[in-house]
Amino acid sequence: RFGERIRYELNCKVEQELVMVPAFTFQPLVENAILHGILPTEASGKIWIIIQKQGGKLCVMVKDEGIGVSKEQLKRFKQGETMAENKTRKHIGVENVRDRIRYLYGEGFGMEIQSTQGKGTTVILTLPVKRAEEKER
Repeated sequence: RFGERIRYELNCKVEQELVMVPAFTFQPLVENAILHGILPTEASGKIWIIIQKQGGKLCVMVKDEGIGVSKEQLKRFKQGETMAENKTRKHIGVENVRDRIRYLYGEGFGMEIQSTQGKGTTVILTLPVKRAEEKER
């Protein structure tokens, strides 16, 4: 659909079959990177998905080189509110991922957003390392 306009790179530094990530975790993050990050620039852009273990936890980063997020939006997100500028239209994908991670895993896990306007946004998820055999318990 976007042709050469959007490029991506997937860098998974863990054994993929041993890691469990909740369903529909990546989709809203990648969708936001495209729709709210890259497409408004009217230029081509790149998205990186980086998955690695850090200190016994799983770190998932979705990074784009789009327009970035305002400081006001970041502040609202950190306070547990919606990032949407337009309150009449619900944009709950990213907030839903944040809230599900908190609910499923509790303290020590969650989502952080780093952004510089005009340079891009990085969403960092911190998840527990789950092995496939643990799912059956």
